[in-house]
Amino acid sequence: MKLQKNTLSAQVKDILLDRIVKGRYKPGDALVELTIAKELGVSQAPVREALQALESMRFVETGSNRRTRVREISSRESCDGTRVRGLLEEAAALHAASYLKEHTAELQAEFDGMTRAYEAKDVDVLIAHLVSFHRVIVANGGNGVLAEVWESLSYEAKSRIYARKVAHSMLAKGIEFHKEILDAFAAGDGPKAARLLREQAERAAQFQLQTPATTGDAKPEK
Repeated sequence: MKLQKNTLSAQVKDILLDRIVKGRYKPGDALVELTIAKELGVSQAPVREALQALESMRFVETGSNRRTRVREISSRESCDGTRVRGLLEEAAALHAASYLKEHTAELQAEFDGMTRAYEAKDVDVLIAHLVSFHRVIVANGGNGVLAEVWESLSYEAKSRIYARKVAHSMLAKGIEFHKEILDAFAAGDGPKAARLLREQAERAAQFQLQTPATTGDAKPEK
């Protein structure tokens, strides 16, 4: 596997995160710099930077013995993060509504992408469009700090984890809910769009409370 030099750490981070999301690396699994570096054909420096980034995203943790392991993400932690996301999106929607009423094409494109991915049963592509749909709203909320905090919640990766645990019919309901959000913005109804976004996050949070965010049993540190 050959990687571009100028973005090595970012590429390594994306590879490791994808493995965590897909369950190849399970909670408690050790991530060894040297082993990963040899596998990917890079030095240890970009691997170390990638692991530091993943630790800041709370997907891995370093123990007292300095071994880095995949974190067990609790249902409560995921639920709390989702509720925070809902609050941020609610606030962003109120500010973005006037702009998005006149510029719904981007939201429509992401919604159409969700629909096509659902029909093709491509969960990863569906989630990518879903997250982009929400990102359009946040990006037009007029608050850069809010957008940065939203991005820090790792919405896409955590959504990919949960999407694999829900029935196809539940994904369909999610798409229907996003159509309501799209229609609210098209009508210039910011308060309704804000309320729907908050409700969508609350529904997701309730599901997360009932379903573990990660699979597999965490292994004790040695």
